[in-house]
Amino acid sequence: MIYIKDNCNGKLYYAWELFEYLTRSGKSACVLSSAYTKNCAHFLNHYDLPVMNNVTIKADDIVVEIIDNSSKINHSGATHKMLYYPVHFQKDDIELPFLYKIKDNVLITPVKPCSYDDDLFFADIQAAIELLQALETKHNLSGLNILVSAGPTAEDIDPVRFLTNRSSGKMGIALAKAAFNRGATVTLVCGPTCQPLPEYIKVIRVRSAVEMNEQIVSNFSSADIYIAAAAVADYTPNEKLHQKIKKKNQELHLQLKRTADILKSLAAVKKQQLLIGFSVETENEIENSRNKLINKHLDMIVINNPNVEGAAFAEDTNVVTIMDTNGNLEHLPKMTKYELSQNILNRIIKLKKR
Repeated sequence: MIYIKDNCNGKLYYAWELFEYLTRSGKSACVLSSAYTKNCAHFLNHYDLPVMNNVTIKADDIVVEIIDNSSKINHSGATHKMLYYPVHFQKDDIELPFLYKIKDNVLITPVKPCSYDDDLFFADIQAAIELLQALETKHNLSGLNILVSAGPTAEDIDPVRFLTNRSSGKMGIALAKAAFNRGATVTLVCGPTCQPLPEYIKVIRVRSAVEMNEQIVSNFSSADIYIAAAAVADYTPNEKLHQKIKKKNQELHLQLKRTADILKSLAAVKKQQLLIGFSVETENEIENSRNKLINKHLDMIVINNPNVEGAAFAEDTNVVTIMDTNGNLEHLPKMTKYELSQNILNRIIKLKKR
């Protein structure tokens, strides 16, 4: 059960808004009554909000506490699961520096500026739903640092044109969220994407294959697991021109050079880290992916063919085959990328236990 507790002197509109959003998301919620006035009680009854008195909060219950001041955040945490929901924060009060996680069972919702007043900040309600999912999930990755890459890269030709691919970043972002929800400390290195990125996860934005390589290499030593879900360009122009290439009545030949093979270079320096690769293939998927697994010394590889229904780029679903170091194959049916992320993490946990 999710209990909504108002700790901002009767600003019950926020309790009602949060309750509505939670129930629309399929979650069971109610409002904890405190020292409400008669007017407050009238508000609650008018909007048909379920109110409970004298509730015993259990360890698996979640209390969402609406606060309007950072001093109301108890940094010592709680015995039950707790999500702080900041509303009507002043600009000067955004000094936490927003932690998002006090400990595994106590989280803080990220805030965003008010649309009509730049000095006011309110909780991001969609982020609150995602963080509630984190509190509801078993934390079997606590204590692990997981590095995830996502999205495409963009290789500039000139100030106007660039080479890229169809990756949307959805798979890597889903993996980052799923790992965070299981208690891991997550760093997400993400190429150009239009997808919303979770504010409660450390995100490093990059553009090119060179930048992706630099950030992955610099963050790898502190990682326990690297999940390479990004579609990094295999080739990049020999040089980036400073002026736009003008159209002419003749063919244009573009000289390309190979980019660094990030996974292969990490395999040469890894210690106890797990390397999880992705393989996008349109033919000979198993044979080509097996070669990647062996040549790059991966611990596991996730194979998908974008020509298969439900596995195309930018889809919310995926259809994959997972291959381990022994060549064992597991074919998974079509599922959402978040559900697939959970399946991948389950297999990673088994690898860590070996």
